[in-house]
Amino acid sequence: MDDSNNTWTLMMVLICFNFWNCAMGDPRTTVVGQFCDSTRAGSGAILANNFVPAMDNLTTLVNANGFGTTVVGRGPNAVFGLGQCLEDLGSIDCKLCFSEIRSQLPKCYPNRGGRIFLDGCFGRYENYSFFDEVLDSKDAIVCSYSRNSSNPQSFHEVVREAVGNVSLEARKNQGFAVGSASNLNLRVYVLSQCWENLGNTLCSSCLNSAASSILSCSPATEGRALYAGCYMRYSTELFWNVNQETSSSNGMLKMLNFWSLILVITP
Repeated sequence: MDDSNNTWTLMMVLICFNFWNCAMGDPRTTVVGQFCDSTRAGSGAILANNFVPAMDNLTTLVNANGFGTTVVGRGPNAVFGLGQCLEDLGSIDCKLCFSEIRSQLPKCYPNRGGRIFLDGCFGRYENYSFFDEVLDSKDAIVCSYSRNSSNPQSFHEVVREAVGNVSLEARKNQGFAVGSASNLNLRVYVLSQCWENLGNTLCSSCLNSAASSILSCSPATEGRALYAGCYMRYSTELFWNVNQETSSSNGMLKMLNFWSLILVITP
């Protein structure tokens, strides 16, 4: 192979890596909070027999629809489960995220309930029907105080504006919205997500509480509200997938098409 062909191949490889990085999504599998009930199930064996098929059902539903609820068993050892991916995740990214939920949530066993928040998805199980809950004692905020804004007053105002705008938009958009606000050299990005089982009134109630509490994270440059019925996050860095079509699955398909083209046109 002569130098011109070597140069051509190197150029194509570099373009391909850049293309791949642009095409891939981000499943956001970082665990930001896991909370297990303090009470153990009446029968760990029966709970296990119900827990496994409940997780199987949830995985099937979330993989197909991005959301699902399930009920397996009866009485004090029944398993009520809920799973959801955030709506900016593409199909493959959602599957990758929820597979992490599937592996981490059993750490709460044999306690009778537990929930886990990842940056891209959520999972919960209990021995009672919790599907209409929006607030409870395990609601939490997670603030990155290790990185604070150098201009706390102005930063707080930008956070307030961004959180308020996105919360309002989420109420109009079936519980999901992303957006940003800026002032001079400050910019804040926000994502809000209600679980799909909630109606408009319950979703709005959850968003109101989450928006109010997450403001206390300022001047931290990143904060999250982890609520029974919703999730909210702000950051000075763009963290959501800008376009669902740039998911891992789409990126993989484009990559195969790209290499097919390279094979045709390479000298």
